[in-house]
Amino acid sequence: MTRIDPMSNVGTSKVFLKLCSGPKNPKTIADLLRIKPPPAIEQLRRLQELKIVRLGQKIGRAQNYEIDWKAFLKLFTERAFTQKITHVESQKEKLKTLVENKYFEQFIKLYICRVLSEVTLLEAIQEFENGLLHSLPFKKKKAYDDEEKQEFFNITRLWYKRAQESMSICEITLQDALARTLNPKKFKDV
Repeated sequence: MTRIDPMSNVGTSKVFLKLCSGPKNPKTIADLLRIKPPPAIEQLRRLQELKIVRLGQKIGRAQNYEIDWKAFLKLFTERAFTQKITHVESQKEKLKTLVENKYFEQFIKLYICRVLSEVTLLEAIQEFENGLLHSLPFKKKKAYDDEEKQEFFNITRLWYKRAQESMSICEITLQDALARTLNPKKFKDV
């Protein structure tokens, strides 16, 4: 029997989305989704099996769950940068170095937490990859004082031009996440 990827499950993606705003217990998640707690608990179990959600702080009798963003970024990049082989290996390796970059983490959080209301986790990763694979180099270069921010910009500028020309909700969200990551002072909610 073939096992279905939890990241392609709508329910699992909705539970993950609810955790994007911070730790929550199963009852709270169930109430937000207008479902009973057992299905929420099942989705949390699936996310724990993927090692992208972990137990958080226990408050009274309520056990909170939270996203392990480092583990999620690792899984995200493994899936996004290995499914297709149209980019040269050196570029894939360069992209994988972004996992430790704090700006990349902020970028992915913004992207995922906004796009999940429209698609599943797996679709978000695939759209992210498509945005990367169909992008053209961004001609305009910028200089940032922060070395880590400069590295993030240099690598991710590949996506910017493609996202600007795209009508895909994922790629529009990708563009928005890039802008909010590189220019957080322009946005109040970052």
